[in-house]
Parts: sequence; C-alpha cells; structure tokens
Amino acid sequence: MLRKQLLVSLVLAAMAGLLYGCGDNTTAPEINLDNNDEAPIFAPANVYARATSDGIELSWDANPQTHLRGYNVYRAENAAGMILRLTGDEVSVNHYTDRSAADGAEYEYRVTSVSLKGAESRPSTVTILNEPVVVPGGKDRRDH
Repeated sequence: MLRKQLLVSLVLAAMAGLLYGCGDNTTAPEINLDNNDEAPIFAPANVYARATSDGIELSWDANPQTHLRGYNVYRAENAAGMILRLTGDEVSVNHYTDRSAADGAEYEYRVTSVSLKGAESRPSTVTILNEPVVVPGGKDRRDH
C-alpha cells in the first residue's frame, strides 16, 4: 500500500513538472492582480552574461508580446546579497552592459519584462564571475 501511494505521488510530481516547466521560470508568466485587465507578461528567456573589456554584457531573447514596455536589470553580489536595480527606467532593447561591475566579484543578474501598465514578470537569472579581460596590447580593462 505504501509503495502504491509513493508511486502515485512520484507520477503526479512528474506530470506536474512536465505541465509547469520543471521550475523553468523563463516561460511562466507572473500574474499581477493589480493589472488583471492586461495579459500576463512573460519573463525574458535565455539570459546570457559575459565579461568584456567594457563590463558585464547581458543579453536575452526579445519578448514578442505587444504590451511590453521594456526590461529591468538587477544585480546582487551573490544569491543572498542585496539586490540593486541597475536600470533607472526600463531599457527598451534586449541587452545591457554593467560598467560598474568590480573585477573578481561574482554577481547574480536578474532581468524582468515590464508591461505597458507596469506589471513586472518573474526574474530570469544568470550568475557570472567577473574576471579581468585582457585586451590586445596586454592590458586589462582596469588599465584603460
């Protein structure tokens, strides 16, 4: 009997994972009850970060929804650190460069979509270690 209940629980959990994306928050919309007359806004998909000589460049797939106003970009020193919003107003393009990132620091970036009515999606996250980037001539970006 216990085995049967355990098997049923595992099957139901697997089915829920398939139906709801196995925890992948890049496709699940955030439902904002304050803006329930507007379709939910989807989180940015495929957020990517890389260290460059200009800072940490972030990019993501453009949100195809017609009620998109832009994107917000946030940064935390680590998963438990304070979250800082880097964008004053929403950015209208699907990329952003963090020029204030310190060399040797590990950051978690969060990118959200914002609807025309101000509803914000769940964040999509990416973590990166900001190692100095050597540019031609043997200098790293701190020597510019």
